[in-house]
Amino acid sequence: MKHPGDTHAVRNRVRFRSRATGKEAETLIVQLITVRDGRMLECRPFCWDPRAVNAARDPVAAIGAAPGERSAKV
Repeated sequence: MKHPGDTHAVRNRVRFRSRATGKEAETLIVQLITVRDGRMLECRPFCWDPRAVNAARDPVAAIGAAPGERSAKV
């Protein structure tokens, strides 16, 4: 084990704004947080729906498109 300690799973709803496009997105993330002696040792976030993130950061990505796909409408 890399960091012995207690690991907790936390689910959060997050909203962010892309610096590149100015678009906002809201999605769920799950974080695995490892704690030892009352201190957080590691936080590993996992995006629940990467399509929302991709749509916000890519000016031509379509919401609902699979990651890497682009909308035919620009």
